[in-house]
Amino acid sequence: MTLRRTVILSLFLTPVFLFSAACSNSEAEMAIDVSNDAAILAKFIQLDPKPIAVKWSVIEKGKDEIFGPSDSSLFAVLIYSENDFAAVSARLANGEKPTAAQLDKLPQWLADEAGISGFKTNTGYDFTGKALSAEPYLSSPYSDGFAVVFDSSKSVLVYGFSR
Repeated sequence: MTLRRTVILSLFLTPVFLFSAACSNSEAEMAIDVSNDAAILAKFIQLDPKPIAVKWSVIEKGKDEIFGPSDSSLFAVLIYSENDFAAVSARLANGEKPTAAQLDKLPQWLADEAGISGFKTNTGYDFTGKALSAEPYLSSPYSDGFAVVFDSSKSVLVYGFSR
């Protein structure tokens, strides 16, 4: 009697477990919430010189967008010491400026950062004119993007996206 009950219970619960596992890849679980961990961020982008503080997140794209399911955007604010900030600013200024640098939306933590509200438009955020090439930071899978320098806070916003 116990074996029969176990078999019936197994047959009933297996589809339930399989269904719940298939549904567990929600958008929230695929994103990396805001983090201050520079060591993990260094696995996604180049951090040379190393900032004294970081705040970053990754947002998966693909759901209700034209991008594929494995595409994502990385947003990072990097804060540097006075000397390192001067070197980073000079290196970024020597790069090619993107012709356009607009985003429809930002992660809430970044939209709340000081200095970002000045870039808000009716349709999103426009960094054109202030954006610089993020080439010194970008590495696979984030091969495209831009950087914005904030002199007052000695910080750099890095936006990278994969496709």
